[in-house]
Amino acid sequence: MKSRKSLPRSSAKHRAELRLKAELHKLVAERDTPQDGVPSCVACDRRGDDVHEIVPLSHFGHNTMAECLQMKNACVICRECHSQLHNPAGRTKILGILQERHGYRYDEEPWRQYIE
Repeated sequence: MKSRKSLPRSSAKHRAELRLKAELHKLVAERDTPQDGVPSCVACDRRGDDVHEIVPLSHFGHNTMAECLQMKNACVICRECHSQLHNPAGRTKILGILQERHGYRYDEEPWRQYIE
């Protein structure tokens, strides 16, 4: 996998990516918050601590951050379950949960390798 070059923090593109990420995280937190109003971890249903991308940006090759920052590639996760997002079996589990709950499709790369 080829890594993505970092953008200067002051660049307009970098600021736009940060805004996109913040908006995505807000939408994901809303999606993963049940009626009790407390965001819950998609893996264990305990109180969620963070919104996190499931498949990291580095797995998207030369694609843009916008392709990584999609609702189907992010979830609320607790600290105890966070490590699952850093190994293939954990990613498969989390993507499967999102696929079942929300009907997301993962038939294209880079998600396909975790679902098949």
